[in-house]
Amino acid sequence: MFLFYSCCAFWLYSEIRMIRYINYSITDDFALSDEEEKEINLLTSKHQIQKQIKSSIDSTISKIAYQGRNLSKNKDGTYSKRSTLGKQLNTVLSNALTSKKTIYSIYYQLNKDIIYLSELPKTKARRWSQLASKRSSARLSITILSILILISGSHDWAVILIEIIVIAIIYYLFVEIFNKIYLKKILI
Repeated sequence: MFLFYSCCAFWLYSEIRMIRYINYSITDDFALSDEEEKEINLLTSKHQIQKQIKSSIDSTISKIAYQGRNLSKNKDGTYSKRSTLGKQLNTVLSNALTSKKTIYSIYYQLNKDIIYLSELPKTKARRWSQLASKRSSARLSITILSILILISGSHDWAVILIEIIVIAIIYYLFVEIFNKIYLKKILI
């Protein structure tokens, strides 16, 4: 009887964990919330602005390289400071390279945040699938265990141990089967 009560306790635990997902059943239920949509739109607009700034900095660096094509360069890659144009290009180039580093880091961080938010519905769906498969497996395991207890009617430890092993195997198989079924249902 202890095994039966422990299975019932596990089933109750899995049902309680599914309360927050009570309204989820189809793919559309895992869509982004309004706040998440606003945030992704804001990040996308910032991403576009950073992309424009990034392209303007790249074009500035290209222009500097074009203007300084006839100037001699130092060993460190800067332009010779013997001419006024070389001094100006070195100043503009150092500012552009510093800006490029910061803009690129902001650009890639925004890109990473957008990818994270766009993948959020799939993450929620996978979590729901895992919990739902465990809940369904617990339900079936309790049913099978009840049938085994009724059929065997024995209180011998060997029989109970065999029942525990059988239920553990059945539970594991059901979790895997239901997880695949739920994932197919969600991600189609």
